[in-house]
Amino acid sequence: MTYDLPLYVVFLLSCGTTVALLAALRALARVRSLAKADLDWEQVAELTGDVGTCKRQIQKLNNRLNGMEGSSKANAELNELLAQLPPQVAPQQRPNGG
Repeated sequence: MTYDLPLYVVFLLSCGTTVALLAALRALARVRSLAKADLDWEQVAELTGDVGTCKRQIQKLNNRLNGMEGSSKANAELNELLAQLPPQVAPQQRPNGG
């Protein structure tokens, strides 16, 4: 029994295999460069803590911004202030005389 695969399927499988191989080689290169780096475990722990601190600060900022956008109290206050403004009158246009 033979299987006749269309050419595009063979091409896609070849491309997928190539991408997977390149990703594995890149990961291997990154591991080797990390192994060659002169970092001890304390420095790695400090860097990990710094990254965690940055993540928490970004999350807090995002939560504040989302709270400002979705606050119904702030929207109600804004609507009250806008209701107090006098209505705007469109300026009248003068006909161009000549």
